[in-house]
Amino acid sequence: MKRFIQNGKGSLFPKLALRFLIVILPFYILSLLMNDFSQSTTREQLLQLMASRTEFYLDSIETDIGQLMHLQKEYFSDTDLHNLSELSATMSDYEKSSAILRLQEKLRMIKNTSKYTKKVEVYIPSLGRLIEANDFSNEPAKEEMDFLRKTSSTYTSHLLNWNGKLLMGVPYQIRTDARSEPIFYWGIELSHEKMSNALLSFADYSQGGAILINPQESWDISNYRDDPITGSLAGYFQNMKLTDEKSGQGVLNMNRQSFFVTYKKSELLGMLLAVYVPEKEVIGPLQKFRIWFWLLSLLAVITIVIYSYWLFRFIHQPMRILTRAFRKVESGNLNAAVQPGDNGEFNYLFDQFNVMVSKLKILIHEVYEHKTRLQRSELKQLQSQINPHFLYNSFFILYRMAKKQDIDKLLLFTKHLGDYFQFITRNHSDEVTLKSEIHHARVYGEIQSVRFSNRITVNFEELPACYNELQVPRLVLQPLIENAFLHGLEHKLEEGRINVAFVRMDDFLSIMVEDNGDDLDAAELKRLQLLLTSQDAELETTGMLNVHRRLQIRYGKEGGLRFSIGELGGLRIEMKLPVAGAIEPPALASRQVQLRQ
Repeated sequence: MKRFIQNGKGSLFPKLALRFLIVILPFYILSLLMNDFSQSTTREQLLQLMASRTEFYLDSIETDIGQLMHLQKEYFSDTDLHNLSELSATMSDYEKSSAILRLQEKLRMIKNTSKYTKKVEVYIPSLGRLIEANDFSNEPAKEEMDFLRKTSSTYTSHLLNWNGKLLMGVPYQIRTDARSEPIFYWGIELSHEKMSNALLSFADYSQGGAILINPQESWDISNYRDDPITGSLAGYFQNMKLTDEKSGQGVLNMNRQSFFVTYKKSELLGMLLAVYVPEKEVIGPLQKFRIWFWLLSLLAVITIVIYSYWLFRFIHQPMRILTRAFRKVESGNLNAAVQPGDNGEFNYLFDQFNVMVSKLKILIHEVYEHKTRLQRSELKQLQSQINPHFLYNSFFILYRMAKKQDIDKLLLFTKHLGDYFQFITRNHSDEVTLKSEIHHARVYGEIQSVRFSNRITVNFEELPACYNELQVPRLVLQPLIENAFLHGLEHKLEEGRINVAFVRMDDFLSIMVEDNGDDLDAAELKRLQLLLTSQDAELETTGMLNVHRRLQIRYGKEGGLRFSIGELGGLRIEMKLPVAGAIEPPALASRQVQLRQ
């Protein structure tokens, strides 16, 4: 590595790193720091300022209206009010007039207490008149009295909205004899205009605003009645759950605009005050920094394009030459060589690549020969590891047949044994035709059927003729049938079945060996599947693992065995054999379609 860096006219890695740092870092560090810091600072300071002002404005409204509510409650026990409400029938006209004038003076004092008050009135049912601060002749509005009757009975001090009027629900006295009609109604109307003007003074920006919202009753007061932003903001807070949150601040996106919003809830009024300012109005002066940022970014892009073209001439072209050479080697062309050019930085790489390819050819040849010898040796070893218990069991069967003098079965059984041992003792070839392998498996099945006293039957489908000459490793099917006899049907006392079927799946012929054993469950199936991936050398001596290992040596990862639960309820073993190019018969093709469905 040190030789590579020092070879050529200069150090390649520091040169490239320094150039990239010089071109990119100053532009983006400067622009990002300037823009991000200024905007984040402005946002934080503005939100803090808006929060403090919102709290101050809400406190001023609460103080004003709270004082008004306090005066109202003090006059509930007023002598003139109670005399007019309960004793008017016994009072003279002079006494009534004097009491009404004194009551009007008190109403004017209450009206002048708050700058938001528009009208203060008391309706006395016994007089049938509505007394205002400056009037006594007005007839009461029945709808308004009904509204006050319903709302004021809850004894709340919240602001109420009725037909565009902003009213204060005020408690009233009820006669002790439980009559349905109250002795008087007290109503105070606040001025929408004065409240809106006050909210207008809360907004410090030309496009900013303030809104007083009652989330429970879905009405609001704002300085812009027809502003869509105000409507959207009111809708947002009316849908928002504010039972636990008394204040908050943040940025809201409404009508494709971003707004800085702060709000605070008033427990006294049952409302919240929200103040909003368009983000663009506050951050507007900082937009020029964004313009500089984009100009710097554009300049950086142009510079990088020019610099990249220079790198293409200096680095990329030699790397492309080297990459193409590597791809040739990857595709198997070990005669690829790179001719050194006038680029001193890469001549060393070109030379080392040529040396590497030369050594790689030698190593691949050696490894290939070694692997070939190793695979052949492993095949021989695996074939020789077939379990010999079958041999002595066969001699016991011969002994019993001879003792019974069952000549016909004895002749047939010895013929099967002869065919069986003739097949397994021929070692001149590692592979046989599929037809021969299946014939050997049939012979083995016949021998085992005799051994298990015909309580197990083996059924073979007919192998399509197009696969008869297919070359397969020796002894790959018989161990699967042996496994079904010894393990799948070990406890089957009668009607044991082993089916061998052939299914064409794409470019593979699948040989299915399935039994109807009763001992297989999900846990045992999972254990068998894990055995196929085990690297334990001792496990590889068993029959099925022997076959699986040899098939994978012969066909690669696509070959081998697959385990599943079959239609008969026992173990199904699938052996996949590549058969690309073989023309399948119609019957087998139809079976393939059925399996896929």
